[in-house]
Amino acid sequence: MHWSLDDIGSLIFVNSNILAAAATAAVNGAAVATESDWTNNNSPGQNFRYLSGVLVLGVLGPSGAPSSFSVAGKLLTSSYGVTNWQDLPNAAIQPITAPGQASVNVQLGASLGFVRAVVTPSFVGGTSPAIPIAATIILGGNNAY
Repeated sequence: MHWSLDDIGSLIFVNSNILAAAATAAVNGAAVATESDWTNNNSPGQNFRYLSGVLVLGVLGPSGAPSSFSVAGKLLTSSYGVTNWQDLPNAAIQPITAPGQASVNVQLGASLGFVRAVVTPSFVGGTSPAIPIAATIILGGNNAY
């Protein structure tokens, strides 16, 4: 058997980027490196660049009895993982309007070195509506060097 068939964990990186029990407005995830900085004196084999990924968004039913809701999610990218975040091209999920999950496959060629998820719920009506949300980033295609 090929080693990759029983060791998928060595081929991907999974980051539970957002876990919010009661989101009422936009929630930003933490920065996740999509490549190493070769100037940090990494030894050969410790440098990496992920080439693709998946953003997975899950939502449960909202509280506060809104008549409807929508949850949008996307990946942002930044050079330093702190400021100047911008949309990563083709990395937005179609809004979710019922409890469930959705995902989008992304190419990381346009990544500036870091990504993070941002998830934005919106509600119609209700009394202080909120919604449990989770966003996971899965990175793959590690081009280690």
